[in-house]
Amino acid sequence: MESRKNGKGRIKPNEVRNRILKQVIALVLTVIAVFMAFQIGQPYINHYVFKRDLLQAISYVGARSNFNANNRSDENIRKDVIGIAQKNNITLEEKNITIRRDASGVEIRIVYPSTIDYFIMKQDIFLQAKGNSTKP
Repeated sequence: MESRKNGKGRIKPNEVRNRILKQVIALVLTVIAVFMAFQIGQPYINHYVFKRDLLQAISYVGARSNFNANNRSDENIRKDVIGIAQKNNITLEEKNITIRRDASGVEIRIVYPSTIDYFIMKQDIFLQAKGNSTKP
């Protein structure tokens, strides 16, 4: 009881304000960090899923003749690749897709821009995917 009478055990109002201010700042910084991680990570996540779907379409479905790149025209292959990209929220143009044919099969290479949107600026990054369809 002695400490309460002389004021030594009490928390000062300035200390309470400082604690609350520190907690608010920590919360704001945490929210900003999570937002930035999502903004930076989302194009890479979309790209990973796109690559997985593209490779699956080329290898698995290619073996069943739905996407058999060896028997399809370049234009049809480009349309299929653009469809896979749209399914994954990726905007592709035909100029982003390179198709190369040789004796072993077809190679499809995609290089496309993606934008990371920060609060104060935007940054373009270039991502690429590649897949091969070998002749049976």
